[in-house]
Amino acid sequence: MLLVERGVVYETPLQITATEGHLSVARLLIGRGAQLNVMSSGDYTHLHRAASKGHLDMVRLLIERGAITHAKNMLGQTPLQSARDEGHEAVVKYLEKYESTQGKTGESATYSLRKSIL
Repeated sequence: MLLVERGVVYETPLQITATEGHLSVARLLIGRGAQLNVMSSGDYTHLHRAASKGHLDMVRLLIERGAITHAKNMLGQTPLQSARDEGHEAVVKYLEKYESTQGKTGESATYSLRKSIL
């Protein structure tokens, strides 16, 4: 859950960890119950952040623990599209392979995430 105080949006520890690629900290936070599919301002999930920064091991961890791969940010991008736009080919290949074996849940996943934070 995001914390909002006087118009300032604070990120969760897992959002920061996913952005920075700190795998051991992410494992600890997830093990302690951190929510995987929280959206920050701009509708970015932890997976969007890790994918856009090219953190392949973080992307794998988040997906293994249940991160939704087809949530869309405010630009209409999935984590795969964010990784592609930033030129992170290893992440792109991993997400393409994962998605080809798992199917898609795009719009309903994004709606469910937004509904859970309102």
